[in-house]
Amino acid sequence: MSAWIAWICFATAGAILTRIGWKHVHDHAGRAGRAPVGPLTAAVPIRQRLGELGGGWLRVASAHELVEACALGAALRQLRRESKLSGAVYERDIAPAIDAYLELVQLLPASEAHHHAHAGGLAAHTIETVLGALRARNGHLLPPGGSAEQIDLARDHWTYGVLFGALLHDMGKIVTDLRVDMIERPGAEPRRWLPLSGTLAAAGAVAYRVGFAPKSERDYGAHRKLPLALLQRIVPATALAFLGRQPEVLQALTSYLGGEEGADSVIARIVRHADQVSAAKNLQDGSRVRFPSASAVPLIERMDAALRALLADGELPLNRDGAAGWVAGDEAIYFVAKRLADAVRERITQAQTDDGDGVPTRNDRLFDSWQDYRAIEPNPDTGQAIWHMVVIGQDYRHELAMLKFPLRSLFNDPTRYPAPFDGTLERRPGRAGDAPAAAEAAGPAADAGSAAKSEADARTRAHPDRKTVPEPKPRDTARKAAPPRDRKTDAAAPRSGQAPDAVLAMITADASAIAPECEANVAGEDFLDDEDSAMRTAESDARVEGRRPVVPHVPVLEDANGEPHPLAVRFMEWLQGGLASGVMHFNEPGAMVHFVEQGMALVSPRIFRAFAEEVGEPDEARGGRRTAPGTVVQRHVIRAGWHLVTAGSNNIQHYAVIKRGGGIAGKLAAVVMLYPQRWVNPVPPPNPNLKPFELVEHERSEP
Repeated sequence: MSAWIAWICFATAGAILTRIGWKHVHDHAGRAGRAPVGPLTAAVPIRQRLGELGGGWLRVASAHELVEACALGAALRQLRRESKLSGAVYERDIAPAIDAYLELVQLLPASEAHHHAHAGGLAAHTIETVLGALRARNGHLLPPGGSAEQIDLARDHWTYGVLFGALLHDMGKIVTDLRVDMIERPGAEPRRWLPLSGTLAAAGAVAYRVGFAPKSERDYGAHRKLPLALLQRIVPATALAFLGRQPEVLQALTSYLGGEEGADSVIARIVRHADQVSAAKNLQDGSRVRFPSASAVPLIERMDAALRALLADGELPLNRDGAAGWVAGDEAIYFVAKRLADAVRERITQAQTDDGDGVPTRNDRLFDSWQDYRAIEPNPDTGQAIWHMVVIGQDYRHELAMLKFPLRSLFNDPTRYPAPFDGTLERRPGRAGDAPAAAEAAGPAADAGSAAKSEADARTRAHPDRKTVPEPKPRDTARKAAPPRDRKTDAAAPRSGQAPDAVLAMITADASAIAPECEANVAGEDFLDDEDSAMRTAESDARVEGRRPVVPHVPVLEDANGEPHPLAVRFMEWLQGGLASGVMHFNEPGAMVHFVEQGMALVSPRIFRAFAEEVGEPDEARGGRRTAPGTVVQRHVIRAGWHLVTAGSNNIQHYAVIKRGGGIAGKLAAVVMLYPQRWVNPVPPPNPNLKPFELVEHERSEP
């Protein structure tokens, strides 16, 4: 009882301080500089921060307390900056929505045994998703294909649509997949909380306990439709009224939140991708803590146990003709992909009880799960799970679709590693798009007759004589990046400080210094569906226009003059990393990267100078001569032969910045990289405000 009395005093004090404290958080978010965002949960257990009540009960907390307990402050400050809204508008429309959301979801998890399954997981996942969605939105000119005037007029409406879509995207889970009990006072009889009736605090609850609905009672269809029912409860009336001024945006938002069949707006695509990125990051690096009431065992744990058992039982023979796998030194085992997936699935099925979770029937889902949790090493050529290998033994040779497992992930003791293969394992290049098909097509075992190449394997091999750029090494691409320019606007009022022409003219900033001669739904996996699965197949990737760029296989053009210089390769890695992380914006005023009909336009010499200032140019690369920063790297990028060269051997292309009415607001010079899908996948739509300067002049000269 004394613990409950102490808790009541703590709760009362928290309620008194809530209004002052949360205002301080929002004020601080408006004033603070750019802060790094790490994991959205701190080391100290969240339950301890809010007062440990025992018996699985959690105290109902205010929004301010939840921000502190879940360590969301840094992410909220970045979210505020990425919204590019004025302080007054953010405080009126966005901050109250975030408050209302947090007070509704409290410390609920995002799943029972998948991503963000810890206390506060749903709040952490949602804020990550909102932040990622806003960054992606800032790389789009919306509406797609709109004129400069339309894009400027509806800029904040689309920001609202993306933000609220991301904020509410998982709200259905708290209704369909969770069972939350509440009490109105210590010692009272628990009763079920109904989220559609309002927050726990509004229901008079002082504490709650998290449980999970049986799998048979979870309604995924309802889960997708319920966010719309909570839209008016979470989003302020002023924000909804503002969205109503652009019916296209409001329709896209409500269609997505209502789970309408075929809803595939740009809002839906942006939010789905941000959702998947957040889930993938948590699966790889996040907390593995789950609620005590969670009974489901994560699929990856069952897969790991099954694989270890198969190895221990000798059911996966190694290093011989007809084997399931081959050991590469003391580093890894390469398993035949389909054979391993089938064996693991069968072992899990045999071990599970009648009421246990199922296992995906599609092998690519198993591959995705292994890759999600970094149990396997992805193919550097494709970024996918499948490796196309040639196995050469004493009297056999097989070409197989395989998975690479580090030995340390399968054996706790290095002395128990199996003997290495006394033969040759050779990696063949593969194309990203066909890897899942190749794995499915591969036979269940490598026998004496498997030396013949399968049709699927043949499709997945890249052109054998095409050179490749080495894969980029992971790095902190944001370490010296300047923060994006804030655009202070009143979303619900006409802009008075900046006309569309002025906005477009910003694209030409720094362009005056142009150098004249220079260079899906898984059975048995919690909440794992097409919207929050962390990994996707190539087929689904191709449909996501709003995703951030990734680092695909990068072939050099066949007519390139020799191998690219390491400095050129390093520049492209830096560019890819900046685009993928959102640090480097594109297709917007002031950006150093724009997508045009001809390819990817790199503003010259500005982007090369930025690289030289951030990464540096080795002294030996300068050849002892004093040159302007960026000149050397631009020269090597030009020599790599990846760019557009026009008549007269012109390496630099000029674009007119088109203002409202079709006039020219300025001129921009760029090196245009051909076939941008080699570096960015998918390729964003072209910037409609940029046109080749010669074409515009020709059109203006016609009578």
